[in-house]
Amino acid sequence: MRKTYTDSVVQAQQTILLQCQTMIFFALNNGKDVPGALVQAVQTIAQHALPAAQHRAQERDDGMGEPASSGIDAGGREPPAEPKRLDASELAALSEAHGKLAALVAPARPETLLTLFGPAGGRLGSFSRLPLLRWLLIAAGAFLLLFIISSLSSDVTTGGSDWARNSGAALLLNELFLLSAAGMGASFAQLYEVHKYVRDATYDASYEPIYWIRLVLGVTSGMIIAMLVDLEALLDSERVHFGQPTLAMLGGFSASAVYRILSRFVETLEALVRGDDKAQRRLAAEQARAGAEAERVRQNADMFKAVAAMRTQLSSANLSEEERKSIESRLDNLSDKLLP
Repeated sequence: MRKTYTDSVVQAQQTILLQCQTMIFFALNNGKDVPGALVQAVQTIAQHALPAAQHRAQERDDGMGEPASSGIDAGGREPPAEPKRLDASELAALSEAHGKLAALVAPARPETLLTLFGPAGGRLGSFSRLPLLRWLLIAAGAFLLLFIISSLSSDVTTGGSDWARNSGAALLLNELFLLSAAGMGASFAQLYEVHKYVRDATYDASYEPIYWIRLVLGVTSGMIIAMLVDLEALLDSERVHFGQPTLAMLGGFSASAVYRILSRFVETLEALVRGDDKAQRRLAAEQARAGAEAERVRQNADMFKAVAAMRTQLSSANLSEEERKSIESRLDNLSDKLLP
């Protein structure tokens, strides 16, 4: 059944109401002072705007059971069977309450609080409300399991992923081993990033695609740094030595580091193609100095013209001899400073 505009408005109002109730719960649970008038205003609106079935579901979630009064408030109003659209005064009061509560619980986001602490979405609790977190945990577990299983094979050895010397199932097992190491690093990085936002209740679901892109970038960069890049060109092999699995895991954890390493190789290649560009840099510096000198000469010439014009005006000015000599002396000093 297609949603009407009224249905969308009512659903949005219900979401805002639930956010307000969740923010009140969160603020009180964290020892913050919530004005009683604010709580009363939100609960009064919710009492006759949210459907009775939702009230009963919330009461069961809170562990309060179903009251004998069936949700009738002090004013004799019973919760409606269907969601009720708010009138202008109720909507204004709800908007004001939402703004005050959002400022009270900041930096936590109302949407995140509703996701984490709102009505239960399934048996898994927060995991059912945060699909990204659930799938990242599954991905991390899968990469870890693949790492353990592949490492049990005797074909997985140091240098076993060298396709120039190995082939077939042995090479595939070594590549799966490095892939699992890169995946563990990438999933660990994303889980660590997500957990900070969940902990602070600032998680934003609109950024979910970014985490998946980072995960794929991490796995890809881990394989690149472990199999295709020779770090001996950048690192002192006598002081720093990383095995291929470690490189894969580090590459998966920080795709940006691999990007900088590859950029370094590109710059080295470009330098080899262009040759020594010291002469070009020296020529550019000389041209810049010549341009600056020409600009200085032009500015001095303009100043000389200005001084000459001032002398002309001084000759016709009605000044005493002493004042005239003082001004001329200052103009002479200025002219001397402009000389090269």
